[in-house]
Amino acid sequence: MNARYDVYGIGSALVDTEARIDDAFLAARGFDKGIMTLASTETIAAALADLSGRETHRSAGGSAANAMAGVAQFGGRAFFAGKSGADVSAALYRASLAEAGVAFDVAVHPDEPTGVCLALITPDGERTMLTSLGASAAISPADLDPEPVRSSAVVYIEGYLIGAPEGPDAIERVMRLAAESGRRVAVSLSDPALTAHFAEPFRRIVRKYADILFCNEQEAEAYADGGGERRLRAPGEDAPGSDEQRPRTPGENVGGDDGKRLMRTLGEDAPGGDSERLLRALGEDAPGDSERLLRALGEDAPVVFMTRGANGAMALDASGAVSVPGRAVPVVDTTGAGDAFAAGALYGLTHDRGAADAARLGVYASAKVVAAFGARLKEPLRHSPEAILAGADPMD
Repeated sequence: MNARYDVYGIGSALVDTEARIDDAFLAARGFDKGIMTLASTETIAAALADLSGRETHRSAGGSAANAMAGVAQFGGRAFFAGKSGADVSAALYRASLAEAGVAFDVAVHPDEPTGVCLALITPDGERTMLTSLGASAAISPADLDPEPVRSSAVVYIEGYLIGAPEGPDAIERVMRLAAESGRRVAVSLSDPALTAHFAEPFRRIVRKYADILFCNEQEAEAYADGGGERRLRAPGEDAPGSDEQRPRTPGENVGGDDGKRLMRTLGEDAPGGDSERLLRALGEDAPGDSERLLRALGEDAPVVFMTRGANGAMALDASGAVSVPGRAVPVVDTTGAGDAFAAGALYGLTHDRGAADAARLGVYASAKVVAAFGARLKEPLRHSPEAILAGADPMD
């Protein structure tokens, strides 16, 4: 079936501000290193004031949009859907997508500002993100044109939307349209704490719709554990709760009331303090058996990509599991590494590559991004996909 676009991505339309800081800056303000925290506009404004005199970089961002820009840099045809405000930042956002060669349909909220994300980069290259979703959190099914969905080979779902008030219904509409049109669905888990908080809703949509699943090791562990309850099972073992496969009734929310509880401002305690304890646990204990974890996720999705930081990535499809080593590059900024990996992998999958080669393209793209400041590549790829698969050095 011919497709107008290779990949359709739906996600949060955010304008990023990136700044280099030290660990003391985070500690003094109580920011949790290495994670995304939902913050009020006042908190972000105060942090920006504290950054006065430091070099900052402002650009269009958002996880799915970054991935679509990466697909376009590989030479693919990408489309992005999201929601912005009616302000100067929205104009910057649209101009950035156009410059990246990404087709788009960004709905406008007349009253809410365009979402913003402050990415704080420590000397080890780790990024800590403070996000005010603004208009992006108001995305709803009514904002989405079905035609680009039906005209795309793969639709890519940014997991962050599962916490937005109408985000679950928006992504449900996109996934249903894709399934009805014979298109493949890819889901990104996006964040370990988000995955743990919404483990059951994530499993529900993955099992019902996903052909492709993207995650890192921490997100995979949170997905398998269900926020605390171990869910790894042997291949072929039935998934618990067979009713999770049932179609939802109209208006039923994938995320339920949890979406509203998760959308809290920085400094407000999570219920029971569980999120803080979970994040510490995820940071301290990496999964001991990566392949077993990968295969467990493969029980829910036919194709799984699991990134492993400097260790590269693992991929699983019908031909089996493969480990792709990381590329040795100087780490400047890890912001956007997962998005770049998804871009390379999605380009590969939509251009007749298997999961193993798709993962190799993803690892290359991720290495290019972490070796420079910013969440997207600043220049066109110098190597063709064929050269990358033949071992081209990302630093050349």
